[in-house]
Amino acid sequence: MSPPPDTPWDVPPDPVSPLAPDGTAEETAPDGGQRRRRRTALAAVVAAVAAAAIAILVLNLLPSGDGGHPTAAPSTGSSTRTATASPSSGCVPVHYKTADGPADCAALSDVCALGAPLYTPDIDKLCGQAPQASIYVANTGDPRGPDGCLVLDGTGWATGTVDYKGTGRAAADCNGWIDRTAADDGGIPLKSCQQIYPHTRTTFLATLQTPGHRTTTACISANSGA
Repeated sequence: MSPPPDTPWDVPPDPVSPLAPDGTAEETAPDGGQRRRRRTALAAVVAAVAAAAIAILVLNLLPSGDGGHPTAAPSTGSSTRTATASPSSGCVPVHYKTADGPADCAALSDVCALGAPLYTPDIDKLCGQAPQASIYVANTGDPRGPDGCLVLDGTGWATGTVDYKGTGRAAADCNGWIDRTAADDGGIPLKSCQQIYPHTRTTFLATLQTPGHRTTTACISANSGA
């Protein structure tokens, strides 16, 4: 005799998938979830491809510079003159008299000129050894230092002509001063001078020629103002 239908060993029948309107079995809930995930992944891929295509189109439409590459936007920053200055560009970064003085940019010829108060730590490398000036003293045969006032006739010290005004004159009256001469050092010709402003050409060695063809060596410092 068959056991009653509610006995524990009864095996429940397989669930029957509902039929779609066309008579086929519809997907169960788990299969439907997988299909939705596939559609989401496909949509993401399509969006990524579209974004890449738009980016390529935009790059191709940009104006191109050298070599067909997009032209870079101009920099909004401003560079200082001393940041890019160099002797090769005709401009040497300098300071007035000392490293703490006002900064400027000057032609190499101005930096190296005798009497120039332009400071650069590379002055010897840029200019080489300073030449010895040859100066004619027009009005006396006995110029002396220290503080012997000189009035320069012209604009350059290298081969200039000066009038000697003696010592104790106001700075405004002098283009430069004799720091010392060979006569002040016992008649021994001077070979070098102590620079009043190191790493400049403010002080320089000169041969002074006087009336009567007398000569002496001297150290001269140009008056460069306050």
